[in-house]
Amino acid sequence: MTLVMYDSVDLTALPGDGLYFAGYVDGAWVTEPMLRARYPRAHILSIAVFAGDDAECLDVEPGDATAAQVPAWVARQQARGIHRPVVYTSAGNVNAVLRVLQAAGTGRSGVRIWSAHYGCGEHICGPATCGYIDPGGQVVAACDGTQWTNQALGRNLDESVLLDDFFGAPAPSPAPAEADMPGIWKQIISVTPTFAAGVIGGWTMVGIGEDGALWTVSKQGGTWTKPERIDSIDIRA
Repeated sequence: MTLVMYDSVDLTALPGDGLYFAGYVDGAWVTEPMLRARYPRAHILSIAVFAGDDAECLDVEPGDATAAQVPAWVARQQARGIHRPVVYTSAGNVNAVLRVLQAAGTGRSGVRIWSAHYGCGEHICGPATCGYIDPGGQVVAACDGTQWTNQALGRNLDESVLLDDFFGAPAPSPAPAEADMPGIWKQIISVTPTFAAGVIGGWTMVGIGEDGALWTVSKQGGTWTKPERIDSIDIRA
């Protein structure tokens, strides 16, 4: 599972139903405050283009911060409580950024790397995906997210794909709403997820029906099964 994040200096280009956005706290286009006001429930990644400013992400590209400024900026963000500060840079510059961090004693696990790599479709940069070779002849290291287009939805809009833990631990799938569950229930006793390939694939609910007996019903792929009385289920091996 991955996340989709959008960013643009033109806020009218952003989709109204987005859940993840990135915006600037400094520079020529300060958008982060407006994003927070416009999308109060979305995850907003704050970006600084100058290493002297604080944010969750530092923009490392020509005209903005430099790779040499990254270690001190990362250390400052960590000191103020930012878990794994983000560094945004081109795919060709990822390895250089990681080298200066390593030289400063900051390991790969201490940062999130957000690359920019257009022309290879939707992907997160790494040896197993784009296999991009940097100017020094090395395959770009695996990243945490990649901005892969600046024409998302046919607009002047950047789109990035991120690992599902980019903003922290992946959120669990929400329990199904009881309103669409078949049958009439006096009380729901338990809601238990079922797993497929390590992720939640459905739900099993047990409750007391209108007849006072225990019943169970399951939801898989958006479809509820027919309710069954607990005492009618064969549980023998």
